[in-house]
Amino acid sequence: MAVGSIVDYLSSSGRDSSYAARRKLAEEYGISGYSGTASQNTKLLGMLQNGSATNNAAKIQGLANAAPSNPSSNVTAGVATASGSTEAKPMYQRSDRVNEYYNKTRNLEKNKPDEFESKYEDQISSILDNIMNRPAFSYTSEDMVNDDLYKMYRDQYMRQGNLAMRDTMGNAAALTGGYGNTYASAAGQQAYDNYVAQLNNKAQDFYDRAYQRYADEGQNLYNQMNVVTGLDNTDYQRYRDGVNDYYNDLNYYNGRYNQEYGYDYGEYQDRVAADQWAQEFAFQKQQAAQEQANWEAEMALRRQAAARSGGSGGGRRSSSSKKSGSSGTGNTIGWQDAHDIYISALNKHGQKAADEIMQSIEDDGLIDMYKDQRQMEALGPEVAAKVAKVLSTGLTKNSNKVHTKESAANEKKAESWKKKWEKVK
Repeated sequence: MAVGSIVDYLSSSGRDSSYAARRKLAEEYGISGYSGTASQNTKLLGMLQNGSATNNAAKIQGLANAAPSNPSSNVTAGVATASGSTEAKPMYQRSDRVNEYYNKTRNLEKNKPDEFESKYEDQISSILDNIMNRPAFSYTSEDMVNDDLYKMYRDQYMRQGNLAMRDTMGNAAALTGGYGNTYASAAGQQAYDNYVAQLNNKAQDFYDRAYQRYADEGQNLYNQMNVVTGLDNTDYQRYRDGVNDYYNDLNYYNGRYNQEYGYDYGEYQDRVAADQWAQEFAFQKQQAAQEQANWEAEMALRRQAAARSGGSGGGRRSSSSKKSGSSGTGNTIGWQDAHDIYISALNKHGQKAADEIMQSIEDDGLIDMYKDQRQMEALGPEVAAKVAKVLSTGLTKNSNKVHTKESAANEKKAESWKKKWEKVK
């Protein structure tokens, strides 16, 4: 038997019909963001009545998001509809625009810059080795004798010493009539020794000059290191600029890919949601049409039964007959029966259909507001008093108390019909 209310359906099967229980059921059946709306309740009721398994539409969509798209493929996935059937839905496929940025991003990832390789590494290592392993300064007498500058000075001083010695000896010989003597030799030797002494006095100059050459050679090594490392740093900076450009491009295209993917996938979700809404709307219209047809058939049967029970005069009654009622006939119903019919119609078909049923009962003169009371009065005044108290609440002694706002609102709607018919009486 079909039940039009999720609350009635759960209650009739002895299950918890509270909001928390319905929200838990909705999550199990794949209805996200359950808030108790009519469309959500209808969808959940359809799944329960059709014995639908847990809705795996969310899982299928998750697979669609994770799987790489193939523009040439037409892969589809099953998506459960409100009627419990499974229809083929196209899985998400990236658009040409998304694929463009996707491919650019992937190509950049495949062409990541290599590690930096210095073309000056060997030169830097060689110069550094010369600096670090350079021997300490040393300048001995042997170094001085082999010094080219010392040799040049020595030849010059020796030549000048020989000339001075000959001039001195010649001058001394002239003083003695041109004959050589011991004085002339001693004087010549003295002149020669003076030049040799001057050469020896320059030894400190040769040491200082040698140390300066040593220092200049060391400074030259440092200068070479600065030049080569400068060139190496320039190359590395150019490499870093290229790497930065690469990552800027990668971030740009990856960002554009994510942006275009978000737009594209959002449109896909909107299309899927629109399709699902259209299917649910069509299903609800179909259900409403079927329920309307069932209700019309039910009302036709009720009228036929009323006509048969009332004989040839059991058709429409006048307003006066409605007001006066018929205490002895069996073709009328009391308020409690009318109340139960109204509440059931509200839950199954909605207020419009329920009101139409009540109006039809009124038009056909089938309501006797005090029929229940007269029947109970026959059992005695004490029982009648108790029944009157129960009937005044609109509930039978076997009815459940109102637990939800929806059922409380329905009772107020039924009460309005009770007050209306009491005034007519």
